[in-house]
Amino acid sequence: MGKVRNTLIFTFFVAGSIWVLYMQMTTSSEPYQAVEKAADKEGVDLSDTVITHLVDDCAYTLYYTNDSYGFALSEKNLFGWKVVDFVDGLPLDKSLANQGYAFSKTFGIIHGIVDSFVEHVQIDGSDSNISHIPGENIRVWYNVNVTPDDAEKVKFIDRDGSEF
Repeated sequence: MGKVRNTLIFTFFVAGSIWVLYMQMTTSSEPYQAVEKAADKEGVDLSDTVITHLVDDCAYTLYYTNDSYGFALSEKNLFGWKVVDFVDGLPLDKSLANQGYAFSKTFGIIHGIVDSFVEHVQIDGSDSNISHIPGENIRVWYNVNVTPDDAEKVKFIDRDGSEF
């Protein structure tokens, strides 16, 4: 009886140690590091990770590739940050600027591209976050925790305060 108990304890200890080691290897101390690690694993060629928008234990990290942008959703657990999903963005094409947006109902994120004519993007009266794209004349705007009803209330506002 003693050998069986010791064998079971040893087995659980080893299994638990392997699980803890695995969790430590697959998580990162910062959200952007988790994105870089997950992108390498998924074969996404990142040019840069720019912004992390923290909401509770979730992080939305804006990333750029050579020809598009996207967001990575990371969650914080006991061991650190881990990417749970990637949200596709739009191509970095100036012709798409100021013409619409993409909305992910699953993650509640709305985003798009604007050029220098747009000063603010508002959703139901709240300003969006806007990030300059390195080496480009366009910017990415985004909001998180957006409902489908809010997504229908997007306004592009120029420097004079006029909506277009």
